[in-house]
Amino acid sequence: MERFRVLSQSIIGLMPTQPAAQNATATAALDFNDDTVEIVATGLPRPSTFGTDPTTGNPFNVYEAWLLDTAQNLFASIGNMSLQQGAYRIHATAPISLREFNAVAITAEDKTGPQTVGGPFVMMGTFREVVRHPAKPMG
Repeated sequence: MERFRVLSQSIIGLMPTQPAAQNATATAALDFNDDTVEIVATGLPRPSTFGTDPTTGNPFNVYEAWLLDTAQNLFASIGNMSLQQGAYRIHATAPISLREFNAVAITAEDKTGPQTVGGPFVMMGTFREVVRHPAKPMG
């Protein structure tokens, strides 16, 4: 019999999904107790490197962080990342429980565009809330 232990916190690495981001690194710290997410990404080029928003015609000008449920194809924005001390960062509370998601993504977006995923996925990482542990003998 296997037991599951619910993690209260997890740190995951995000992988580049675009050639122009191949030298970038990013981590996401997830806190399942208070549903907060903190993402720090270094080495990303300017968002405009990834082109223009087809709905506005404007160059991409922000990086936006998202929570995803890849099985359901659901997305929830956690906000635009700000450039601080050479790294793109965000610390935010998820709009709904982190337990509803299994991935974190960064996209390039036009901040004047619609509040949906419109730009390319630049970095992405997946997570699980539970980890397996062998059952301990009762006694």
